[in-house]
This record gives sequence, structure tokens and C-alpha cells, in this order.
Amino acid sequence: MKKFIAILAISCTSLLLTGCFGGDEVETEIDSSYNMQSFVGTVGVNESSLNATHILEADTGETVYLRSDLFDLSEYEGGKLRVTGVAEVTDGGETILLVESRDVLEEGSLSSEPFLFEFEDKGFEIEIPEDKYEISESSSLVNFVAETHSFSVRSIQKGLELDLEIYLDENYGDQIPQDVQSANGDRYSRLNLAAGRSVYIHNTPGVIYEIIFNSDGSNNAEMNLEINNIIDNIYFNPEDITEEVTNELSDIDESEPAEDTTNDSNEDGTTDDEITVSEPVDLSGLSGEVTNIVNAVNSNKSALLGSDVEIFNYSITDNNYVYVSYTDSDEAEFRKLFKINGSSLEEVAYFEEGTSTDWELVSGDNLAYDRPMKMVFVESDGYRQVDVKEGYRYFESRPMSLGFHYPRQWYYAGGSNIYRFAKDPLPEGETLVTIEAVDDDFDSVSGTSVSSNIKRSTSGDEIIYYVEVNDGDLVKISGGNDYSEELNIMAQTMVEIDL
Repeated sequence: MKKFIAILAISCTSLLLTGCFGGDEVETEIDSSYNMQSFVGTVGVNESSLNATHILEADTGETVYLRSDLFDLSEYEGGKLRVTGVAEVTDGGETILLVESRDVLEEGSLSSEPFLFEFEDKGFEIEIPEDKYEISESSSLVNFVAETHSFSVRSIQKGLELDLEIYLDENYGDQIPQDVQSANGDRYSRLNLAAGRSVYIHNTPGVIYEIIFNSDGSNNAEMNLEINNIIDNIYFNPEDITEEVTNELSDIDESEPAEDTTNDSNEDGTTDDEITVSEPVDLSGLSGEVTNIVNAVNSNKSALLGSDVEIFNYSITDNNYVYVSYTDSDEAEFRKLFKINGSSLEEVAYFEEGTSTDWELVSGDNLAYDRPMKMVFVESDGYRQVDVKEGYRYFESRPMSLGFHYPRQWYYAGGSNIYRFAKDPLPEGETLVTIEAVDDDFDSVSGTSVSSNIKRSTSGDEIIYYVEVNDGDLVKISGGNDYSEELNIMAQTMVEIDL
């Protein structure tokens, strides 16, 4: 394979690279007063209970047990090596060698051949041993799980509201990134979060790639070597994502002209599967999974959040996390992220109210960023469930005290009393939809009633929704006929945020 030589070259320089990745040094059980010894032989897997990962069937006929804090010895299985290190003789007479250097004499016939995996919809491809990892995918994430470690690659579309600095600040708080370069020339912002856990961020004009590494802590040096191999064998093609999205939007515009967008719809232009916000109901009226999680949080509220707090929102993601937003006795707002482990909840991140539309990460890792979710708002007359629609994001405007969905690939700009949305970065991009606060009274505006607080009207090629929020405040949502579906969803999902 084209990368095999590069992989070996990287491995040979691992003594230099290992020091770059931080973390505690791995302590060994071998006294440094033992003499250095060398052996030549064939590498195999250790199946005994001795403290070693591999064996070396030496040319002398002796079996030497190997372990290493510097090298991934599994790369040499079936191959012939000269190994040098500190030897220890056990009470049973076996020799255990802590390998500190090795020379490859014959390549291993048992070593896994690298295989190029392509993920076009995520905009990257990666060359790794085919049988070493179990691979699973979601909408924006690919997980790679091996026996002692795992890593994930996430593709995050950038918009006007998201750049690298904002992303790092929101997700990793006060962590200071280090600039590193891989062997193929890609640059990363690296963050060492804890022993056995590190993150690499690769920034492109349209996409942020987040690569998270986790190990079981058994061998930090081996993990560092694995990281080097991975980042040197991953290739990014963000234009694949951009082209796919552009083509999708173009196809929709051409195949669904304005006069056909309301076919098979209700009188108000909606279809049943587009209504993603429920009316306030009691807890039993929510879906079973959501009810169970809300009950689990409520029954342990004091232990999880502290005493004298009021929860106003639960956001349950598709990867078994739940955000819980709450106020304290002084009406200050906070948020915690919990990992759902069966019937228990494990805190993984803590947020405080930010100065813009997003929460500010104070501690921990935001492991559920940008995931599809079911949101439950606590209102005076019950619980309102909002299912974030596929292909959409949940937008929260604190200046306007509003939350609603908008298309995931759109950009937005504005604040206070008006927001504009476009397919391209604003202000250069053409405004497609405008959302603004207006002074009119809901009863005085014309239009067909969609619900108790929504009216819809048309003016030429423009569609207008009026949504009553905040005890009589009125929001106007307007855009062209070509975006009737998007306008409808933005209006239908609009909810008041009690600040």
C-alpha cells in the first residue's frame, strides 16, 4: 500500500514525536538498574497471564515476552525484529523485555494491510487497517472503535455564526490549542483534555473537522503513535459536502415550483409530518423515552443540579446525552450536559449563560454538539416537546426571546429585532427569509389562521407568517414562494424562551 512505508517511517521517529503529545509518563514495573539486552526473532501475540502484550520466538530458541511504552508491537506481528530494552526475569524464569528500540528485519505477514475507507458525505477518507476497527456512522459522525482505544471524526458545516475561534471557545472553553502539522501537510489545532483523551481540529473554509481520540489509559505512548498514524492517513475533501448540499437545494428549487408546494397539504399549507412542536401537555403526554429521561433528571435534581433550582428545558440528543437548562434562586441561567448510562446520569459538561445566542462552556466536553435532539420546554401550563427536524438546526435568539428551526446549511446575520437568512454568507448572500419583531397587534394583521398564535398570508410572490409570542409580542416571518416549506417550519417551530 502507498502508505505502508510512511507508516514505518513515522513509527521510527516515535521517540521524537511522543514527547509532543503531553500526558503523564507511563511508569513501568522494571527497575532501571537491570542491564540492557537484545534479541532477534519472530513476533507473536502473548496469550499467557504475564505482564506482556507479545512474545518473541528468538532465533536462539528462547521465548521472550515483550511489552512497550513506545511502540505498537501489534504492527510487527508475524515479522522478524531485533528488539533492545531492559530485561526482567520472573520467579518462573521467563524473560520480560521492556522494548526501547527495534529494527525491522522482515515485515510481518500477519500485520493488517491498510485500507482506504471513503466517507464522501462527510467529506473525508482515511487509510487504516481494515480489520482493526469497528466502524459506525451517524449523520455527521463516524466512530472507529478498537480494543484499547477509539476515535471519531465529525464534519461540522460552518456558517456565519460559526468559525474556528467560536467553535473552540464554545466547546473547549479555556483550553489552549496547539498548532501541529501532519506528515501530509494538514494543520490541526490540538487540545490535550486529559490522560488518554485528545482532540484535533482541522479547519477548512466551509467545514470544521473534529477528531477525538480516547484510550483506556493502558499505554499512552502507544496511543500517541496511533494518533500520528491516523492524522497522517486522513484526507479531507470538504468540497464533496458543499457540492452535495448545493445540488440538493438546486434540485428542490427546480422540481418543486411554488404552485406545487402545497399539493396534498392542509388548508393552511402544512402537512401533518411537518408539525414538530407540540401543544403544552402533562408529562405523560410526551413520548415514552423523553418521559423516562425527564423523570430521571427530576428525581435526582438536587444531586445533579443543586437545591433551589428551576429547570426550564431538557434537550435529549440522539447519542444518549441530555442538556438540562435551569435557573438558580437569583434567576441566573445555567446548563449541564449529562451522559445517559441506563438509569444513571453522568455529568460531562457545565455551561453558563453567554453574551450572545449560545451557552458558554465552563468545564468538561460538549460531546453532543450539533446533534439531532428532542427538546422539552417547561411552561406554566405543561411541557412542550420540540423535535429538531432532520436537516434543520435549532436557533435560539436571546435578544428576541425566541427559539425556532432553520435549515442547517443556511447562514444568518442580525440580532436584537431582526434576523436575515441566506444560502451564502451575509451580507453578500441573497436574503431568502427575514424574521423581525413588529409593533402590530396579532388580531389586527390579516391572514389565514394556522393555529391560535399563527397567521399566514401572501403578497405577490412573498409568503408572510405572523407569530404571536411573549404575551402579545408579534414576529413577522417573510420570504419568497420558493421557500414556503422552510417558512412554514420556521413559523411552526417558533417558541417563546422565558428569560
